[in-house]
Amino acid sequence: MDNSLLSSIERMPRKTGLSSGAIGVLLGITILCLGGFLFSYTVSIDDELTLIDRNQSILFHFQIGRFMLGLLRRGAWQSTHPFIAYASLAVAYVTSYVLLLGIHNLRHSWRTTLPFVIFIGFPTNWLLQEFPVTAFSLAFGLVLAPMAAIETLRVHAGDSSSRARFWRLSLVTIALLVVMIGFFQSFVLLYLSIGVGCVLLNGDGEAQTEARARLKALPYFFCYGAIAILLHRLIFKLSLLIQGLEPTHLDQYTRNTLGLLRFKPLDYLFGHVLQIIRSYAHPAYSYGPDLWALPILIAGSIITYGFATRRSQPWSPLTQGGLVVLLLLSPFLLNILSTPNRLPLRSYVSFPYVIWVFAMLWLIHARSLRRGAVLAAALVTGLLSFQCLNAVSEYSFARNYNSRADLVTASSLASAMLNRPEFSGKGPLKLVVQGQLNRPLLSRSAWYSTANGSFFNWDGGNPARIVAYLRTLGVANLTVSDAAAHASVSDQFRTMRPWPDPQSLRLQGDVLLLKLSDDSKPQKGR
Repeated sequence: MDNSLLSSIERMPRKTGLSSGAIGVLLGITILCLGGFLFSYTVSIDDELTLIDRNQSILFHFQIGRFMLGLLRRGAWQSTHPFIAYASLAVAYVTSYVLLLGIHNLRHSWRTTLPFVIFIGFPTNWLLQEFPVTAFSLAFGLVLAPMAAIETLRVHAGDSSSRARFWRLSLVTIALLVVMIGFFQSFVLLYLSIGVGCVLLNGDGEAQTEARARLKALPYFFCYGAIAILLHRLIFKLSLLIQGLEPTHLDQYTRNTLGLLRFKPLDYLFGHVLQIIRSYAHPAYSYGPDLWALPILIAGSIITYGFATRRSQPWSPLTQGGLVVLLLLSPFLLNILSTPNRLPLRSYVSFPYVIWVFAMLWLIHARSLRRGAVLAAALVTGLLSFQCLNAVSEYSFARNYNSRADLVTASSLASAMLNRPEFSGKGPLKLVVQGQLNRPLLSRSAWYSTANGSFFNWDGGNPARIVAYLRTLGVANLTVSDAAAHASVSDQFRTMRPWPDPQSLRLQGDVLLLKLSDDSKPQKGR
C-alpha cells in the first residue's frame, strides 16, 4: 500500500468517516462564520496602504519575514480584494479539520462537530482574518501545520519502512515548516501544539502502543521546529540582501526583553505567568466579549480526563500532567522573546486548536463516567461555541459601524473643502493634524484589533493613514506635510475648534490644518 504523505491525506476522509454531506455541513458552518468577510467588504486599517501602493505593501511582507506571502502576491495573487482570500480560508478550515481528525484517530460524530465552531470561531482567528492578506496566510498555515505533523508522525511514530527513509522524510517536514513560517511566523506554534495534542488525544485512548510511540516522537516536533526557524531566519536575511531591504516592524515586540530580564526578572516571569492564567481564566480581559465558559471547559476537561484515564494511561501521572501543562503553554512559547502582553493576540494562532483538544478530551472521556458527564461536556462546549459566535458578531458590528462612520467623516471633510471658497483651485495641500477623532465605543473588541479602530484615530491620528484613506475615496489633492510645513503652522491650532466645528479646518498657504481634538501636539506624518 502506498504510504506517501499524499496517500495518507487522501485516506483521511475514509479514516474519519466523513462523507461528502458531512464535509458540506462543516463548510456551511464555516461560510456562516466567515459571512461578514466573504460578502461584505470594508476597508480596514492597513488596507488603505495596500490599495494605494501595492508594490510597497508587497515589499513590506519581505521586510517582516513573510517572504512566502510576498512571493504569492507577486505571482499568483496580485489582487488585494478579499473574496478569494476568504473563500480559500473557508476551504482551508474544513481541510485542516479533516486532517486533524485523522491525526487524532477520531471518527466523525456529533462530538467532533460540536466543537468545530470553537476551532474556527474563537476570537484569535478573527484577529488574523481582519486583513485579507493574513487571511490567505492563515489558510496556508491551517493546512501546512497538520501536513507537517502527519509527516513527523510517519517518520517517528509510524512503521519501520517510514523510519528507514528518515532523512528524506525529515527534509520534507522541514521544508513544509519553512514554507509555513514564511507565511506567518507564529504558525510554528500550531505545529508544536499538534505534536503535544496528538499524544493526549488519540482516539479513544485504547492504542497504548501508538500513544507511547507518539510520546517518543514529541521531541522531534521541537527539533524540527527549531531547525525550521533557523532556516527561515537565513532565507529572510538572504531575501533582504538580494532586494536591498532593511527589516522592519519586528523589533517593536522584542526590543525591551533583555532589559526587563536583566533588571526586573521577576516582572518578566510573573507578567508572563499572569498573562497565561488570565488568557484561560478571564479571556474577556484580552478579547472583550464574555467567554466565561472557557475556564469551565478547561477545568472540566482536565478533571474528567484525569479520572477516566487514571488506570489506562501508558505513562505515569507525572508525565500525563506534564503533557497537559505543556499543551496549555504551547500557544505562548514565543512569549519568551517578548515582554508580557506585548505580542499581538493574533500571534497565538494555536490557541483555538488547544481549546478544541480540551473540548474533545472532555466529550470523549465523559462517556466512561456517569451519564450526566456527557451532557455537561456538551452543554459547556455548546455554550463556549455560542460565546465565540457572539464575540464574532460584536467584532463584525464594530467593524461595520466604524467603517461607515469613517465614510461619513471623510465625506463631510471633502464636502467642507469643496464648499469653502478658499479651497477652490488649491492643491496639492499638505495635511497637518492635531489630535485624534474621539468616537463612542458601541461594541467590545480585542486588544490590537482594528474592529473599533478609525483611520482618524489609529496611531493617535496619523496624517499618513488619513491621506491614504482619503485617496482610496477619490480625494487626491492631499499629501502628508513635511517637517518645515509642520513647524510653521503648529501654533495656529490654539485658536481652532475640534472637528466637526467649521473652525476645525483652516488653510494656510498650501498647508491644510485639521484639528480633530484638543491634544496638545500636532501629529507628524509617518
